[in-house]
Amino acid sequence: MVNNNPISGNEFSNEESGIYSVKATYQGNTSTPTDFEIFTPKRKVALEDYTGTWCGWCPRVLLLIEEVEDVTENIVPIAIHNEDKMVFSTEQEVNWREAFEIGISLPKLRANRTDNISVIQDSQIPSAVDYITSMAGSETNNTIAIDTKLSRDKLKVNVKLLSEEGLNSSHKLAIYLYQDGLIYDQHNYYNTVEGSRWFGEGDPIENFTHNHVLEASLTENLLGDNIESISAYQTWNRTLPTVDLSSYADTANGNTFDPKRFGVAVFLVDENNTAINAQSVKAGENVDFDE
Repeated sequence: MVNNNPISGNEFSNEESGIYSVKATYQGNTSTPTDFEIFTPKRKVALEDYTGTWCGWCPRVLLLIEEVEDVTENIVPIAIHNEDKMVFSTEQEVNWREAFEIGISLPKLRANRTDNISVIQDSQIPSAVDYITSMAGSETNNTIAIDTKLSRDKLKVNVKLLSEEGLNSSHKLAIYLYQDGLIYDQHNYYNTVEGSRWFGEGDPIENFTHNHVLEASLTENLLGDNIESISAYQTWNRTLPTVDLSSYADTANGNTFDPKRFGVAVFLVDENNTAINAQSVKAGENVDFDE
């Protein structure tokens, strides 16, 4: 019985999200009720902002992301810096822009890894916001949970996957470490553009706050590591080696080291390198499948 209503057979489904109680009765004996949850997985849009402090037009993408965040929480942005002091640690070993065919001109923004979002003109921002938010929070078949434990400057990360239809071994999991609140001057070509948010802020904008800054790939492959095949409704786990956050401390320009400024971003990627879902969490916090 589910919620005290008899069911036929041993399977139950319902389109209504919520907490349900199941129990069984046999020859006059009733089991202890057990609760379970039904929820509809929501898609979070992976946003990759290719940027640099030398790029005077790059604040345009920051404005777009902030406008999206005003509408929905269902996005996972990371900022991939190039040729500045926030370049991620393995840039010398693997050229990120080369791996993702980004080219040399910035800014560039990609949604779900393979979808180029045009931000050549400021006038394109409203339509780009509408496009991204139209995908964010839509129903999907796959969901991601992240558990983290923070002990001083050591971070433990466990990632879980769950799928209604199952996932095959052509899918990949990309896991990244990011940091918020880094302070560096940002070149600003909008300083003389009236009506811009950055008008009159100076060029460069001094002590500009940079968030979602990519620090490292926590998977061996930059594009993501292949997963094992997962059956429908089977929970898949991966526990990562402990991350020493102090090795990514950035104390230049007056920045201070704070482990709580770090976070983990996870992209579930299909065989076409398209992110079919994403999730993120701040260090020391957890996010479940239904969040």
